[in-house]
Amino acid sequence: MFAHAERELVSLTDRFMAEAKRHASDLIQTPLLLSLIIYLFNSTNRIPDNRLEIYQQCAKMLFVEWDRDRAIDPELVQQHRLMQLLPVLAGEIYTDPELASSVPISWLKHRVASFF
Repeated sequence: MFAHAERELVSLTDRFMAEAKRHASDLIQTPLLLSLIIYLFNSTNRIPDNRLEIYQQCAKMLFVEWDRDRAIDPELVQQHRLMQLLPVLAGEIYTDPELASSVPISWLKHRVASFF
């Protein structure tokens, strides 16, 4: 999936860095988001120009494409609501300074369970 000709790598890297700095400079500081944005860039050949689209595409990639590619079925009664979960969690995490620095797994499990 990440196979590129050697001669393409420099220009792709330069383009990725330029787009990442322009559209997601603070997001690429977090290793998980950086890896998701790299994967997104590689699969779509661009980085969306707003956070909402970045989060939507990352959520789709995590909850739909990766699960489908690995034949994972979370057996959710409200499967259609899965795509709504990430923006809800992100909104709560980024508005709470304690959660923004570290999200306890117990908080995350409780919040996901209460969402569904």
